[in-house]
Amino acid sequence: MSDESDLSRSTQSVEGDNASNHSPRLRAGQNVACRVLGEEPGGYVILLTKYDLPGFLPLNCKLSIGEEVVAQVVCFHNNRVLVSCRVKAPILRIVS
Repeated sequence: MSDESDLSRSTQSVEGDNASNHSPRLRAGQNVACRVLGEEPGGYVILLTKYDLPGFLPLNCKLSIGEEVVAQVVCFHNNRVLVSCRVKAPILRIVS
């Protein structure tokens, strides 16, 4: 893929797999609340709470199961939403 097509795709709605069933559509760069469901090699299985969608948060710091964090949508891959933490910013934990 060229850099131009990557840039174009990053400004569009998150698409692929089952993304067409999501309403409203998620957008790359959108902040979302996530609940940590479990550990997985390289990160955590999460649930995007507002959308009830499974996701993956690649992260090497320790989070607790059930903890809620805010992350940014990257893309939709293998029936999961890939999210990331902001660079050079601490994880924003949701306080109830």
